[in-house]
Amino acid sequence: METAALLDSVLGALEDEIRKSLEYHPPEGMAKKDIPPEAHKLTLGFLHQLPHIREILQTDIEAAFNGDPAATSQDEVIVSYPFVEAISVQRLAHELYLKKVPLIPRIMSEWAHARTA
Repeated sequence: METAALLDSVLGALEDEIRKSLEYHPPEGMAKKDIPPEAHKLTLGFLHQLPHIREILQTDIEAAFNGDPAATSQDEVIVSYPFVEAISVQRLAHELYLKKVPLIPRIMSEWAHARTA
């Protein structure tokens, strides 16, 4: 139940941000009235991709664990390696970029870069 409530909250907040980004830089030929339904569609498509992105991140974590003889577990990699947060944000941003969401992927990438600098 808590997960469903959290996803509803994320859906609403993300959809609002995607709508604002589409209003800022609308796709060519898109009427203003078509922006809210497009934002909803893009948001649902993005959220649908989260399990796939999680699978990819798991391979990133496995590679870090396998490449570091000092690592004692994959959990250790997740909580102590700064790249995990950065690559997670980059992979999420890339998915939004592929969906042609304007501005948000760029902001996410810059934020991730600044956090690891």
